[in-house]
Amino acid sequence: GTLIYSSTEATYMTGGYFHDLRNLQPISQTKDEVKCLQENHWIDRWTRAVFLTFGLYNRNTNSFVYCSFLLEQLPQTGHVLVRASFQPFRLNQLYT
Repeated sequence: GTLIYSSTEATYMTGGYFHDLRNLQPISQTKDEVKCLQENHWIDRWTRAVFLTFGLYNRNTNSFVYCSFLLEQLPQTGHVLVRASFQPFRLNQLYT
C-alpha cells in the first residue's frame, strides 16, 4: 500500500530514505546512529521531515504502545516542529 502523511504544514508522499535503528542499546547508540546519518547527509538543512516510529512493550501489563514522532523543518524559518503520537493497545491471550 501507499503511505501518505499530511500535517498542518505539508503532505508527504511515499519516497525518501529509510534507516533501521533496530536493537540499539543503550540510547547513546541511537544518538550515534542519528549523528552518522547527519554526517553522511541523510539529514541536512534541506531535510523537510524525519519520521521516528517505534513500539514499546510493558511485560507486567502485557500492553504495547506504538510511538510516532514527526520532526518537521519549516522552510520559511528553519524552525523544527515536533509532533508526537502514542497509541496504546493490548493483545488478548487466547486460552484453549
